[in-house]
Amino acid sequence: ARSLDDNTDCKYLNSTTSCVYKKGNTVFGIEIARKAARKAGFLYVVEGAPDVLRLQSVGSDNAVAALGTEWTATQFEAIKGISDTLCFIPDSEIPKEGEIYSPGTKAVMKNYGAQNEAFDVEVGRI
Repeated sequence: ARSLDDNTDCKYLNSTTSCVYKKGNTVFGIEIARKAARKAGFLYVVEGAPDVLRLQSVGSDNAVAALGTEWTATQFEAIKGISDTLCFIPDSEIPKEGEIYSPGTKAVMKNYGAQNEAFDVEVGRI
């Protein structure tokens, strides 16, 4: 859940891990995306569950999300057998004053740098 109080130090109230859930191991939408990505030849990689659901609502079932900005090696391993081509679509945030890139675009560049040998990567916008 997002914090609605400006006085908190965190954006989200939930933790990234618990005894029953490890956020860094979860890929949202992977069950539906598996077949669609093989047919399309690529996989959309977006930031959150609402992004995946929106793409699915317009017929793009080949979308997954890490439920956070940065992907883990475990999550990349989970999608490795689905498609060799990833199309990262960052959130449409505006860069902070004095910065060239938005946080989502920075995360895409970081994620790409970590995985550029395992996948063909594109950055797109919808």
